[in-house]
Amino acid sequence: MKQFYPDLLLRTPFYPHPTYHDSSLAATIKTPYFRAALQLARPSLYQELEKCSI
Repeated sequence: MKQFYPDLLLRTPFYPHPTYHDSSLAATIKTPYFRAALQLARPSLYQELEKCSI
């Protein structure tokens, strides 16, 4: 019988790897899904982006 840790949090990419190109990075950063994930993963980076209005 398998048991999982009850407080396990699994993070997986929302967008596929090919999506992250230099040409579309600015648009990707502005999406609500990316911003929410960034806020959870790296609050300090999220706050810096908010300061820059990116």
